[in-house]
Amino acid sequence: QIVANIDKQMITETREFTQSLESMLLYKAKSLETAKLVLQSIKNREEINKDFLISFLKFYKSDPEITIAYMAFPNGDSIFDNWTPPKGFNPLARPWYKAPIEKDTLVFTDPYVDTMTGEYIVTAASPVKNTDKSIY
Repeated sequence: QIVANIDKQMITETREFTQSLESMLLYKAKSLETAKLVLQSIKNREEINKDFLISFLKFYKSDPEITIAYMAFPNGDSIFDNWTPPKGFNPLARPWYKAPIEKDTLVFTDPYVDTMTGEYIVTAASPVKNTDKSIY
């Protein structure tokens, strides 16, 4: 009976944790998709410069659960809100860049060791497209 109660409690707690995690991920996905729509809605592309993008990223970084906010571009350039990549850093080779491009949708990466913090993280990433459907 004790083992059955422990099993039942573990199953209940696992379900509650899973539901909480799914809710948090859904919220992050909606937030990222909103950010993408905001960027795509800006008609005058000349308004979008590095300073604008850093401010934009810092706004989304205000969420305490977001470790870092960044954008990477098809030419290999990248902008981070509070980190300077090491020399030779190639965002185009990273799973968080390749997966959303290949799948053409928002993705959550598998957990991986973050280059900046050395801790395990998960990245939510989505391609931002121009009006001609090319990658931003």
